[in-house]
Amino acid sequence: MSLTTEQITWLTKEQISWFTKKQTQTFTKEQISVFTKEQIQALIPQQITYFMETQIPYFNEKQIPWFTTEQIQALTIQQIQTFTKEQIHWLIYLQIQALTPTQISVFTSKQVLAIAEEQIPYFNKKQIKAFTPTQILTFTTKQISAFIEQQIKEFTPTQITYFNEKQIQTFTKTQIQALTKEQIKEFTPTQITYFNEKQIPWFTTEQIQALTIQQIQTFTKEQIHWLIYLQIQALTPTQISVFTSKQVLAIAEEQIPYFNKKQIKAFTPTQILTFTTKQISAFIEQQIKEFTPTQITYFNEKQIQTFTKTQIQALTKEQIKEFTPTQITYFNEKQIPWFTDWQIPYFNEKQIQAFTPTQIESFTEEQIKNSPQLLLRKEEIKSFNSKEINKYNLNNETLSSEIKNNSRKL
Repeated sequence: MSLTTEQITWLTKEQISWFTKKQTQTFTKEQISVFTKEQIQALIPQQITYFMETQIPYFNEKQIPWFTTEQIQALTIQQIQTFTKEQIHWLIYLQIQALTPTQISVFTSKQVLAIAEEQIPYFNKKQIKAFTPTQILTFTTKQISAFIEQQIKEFTPTQITYFNEKQIQTFTKTQIQALTKEQIKEFTPTQITYFNEKQIPWFTTEQIQALTIQQIQTFTKEQIHWLIYLQIQALTPTQISVFTSKQVLAIAEEQIPYFNKKQIKAFTPTQILTFTTKQISAFIEQQIKEFTPTQITYFNEKQIQTFTKTQIQALTKEQIKEFTPTQITYFNEKQIPWFTDWQIPYFNEKQIQAFTPTQIESFTEEQIKNSPQLLLRKEEIKSFNSKEINKYNLNNETLSSEIKNNSRKL
């Protein structure tokens, strides 16, 4: 078209609307650059589609914001993809809101990177769901941080799986707490390991309970250590029961008292045997009472010899009855006197016979008085003087057998 730039500016809105596809495609960069707001907005949606991909970049910083929402929606995929980084940056709120999901989905990586942080909150529900895997992975950490709470909720479970390590570690407290249960469940085991020391405590109790078995088992030692009181309390018995040995060992001593009644009962034999002596010592009185009689049978020698006075005296009659004869021999001379008068009568015959002479000697007179069987056991041991014991070099098992046989003869 041979019109000068000055003549272009004289064109009325009505004249603009008459331009054909052929005429529209003859506009030069110079001519397009002088279009006024009134002239641009006079273009009907159909005319917008006439502009060639090479012409789209000619619209300048002043002109881009003049496009109406109807004109924006009329842009073809090819036209959208020819928007320059600068033009993307010039789009205003209503224009971004007007973009169709299809238009959003064809943004190139360069265009995605061109979206300003202040523009991020402009994208609506349908647009958020339109972002492709490539686009999501293209977002910078600053762009990720700019997504508001409501937008975070709109990412589909599938989209959630596309976020990379740097992006996840950029999530703010508000963003993390905006994640729905469905979204939480979709994080891959690898993604779970990306949450850092600052972020782990931000998860809500509902989110913690939404974690799958596979996700729980991928928590690193450090992440286990970063769990706070309410989060540990929120773990379900099933989640507790799938902790790996490494995770059990990662539980800090100060975290041990956080486990509640149902959680204590969820510990498996392997987990109980994994606890260190320091961890065992950290269990408080009420927690000790919650171990099931069956769980009691899993404690090993080092663990039992770590029991404190408070822990021993917290043992219930049901728990005491379940200690195996072998476990009975693990209690040391310091621990024996800690059993209370009411606990003593609950030791059964096999357990009493399992006590070594050294252990029997460690019982106090008051304790002995509370158990006729203990008293008999002590008398039986006395009947064998130290010389005889040394002579036959009897071990505890043999000694117990000999005493039992001797009692029967008597």
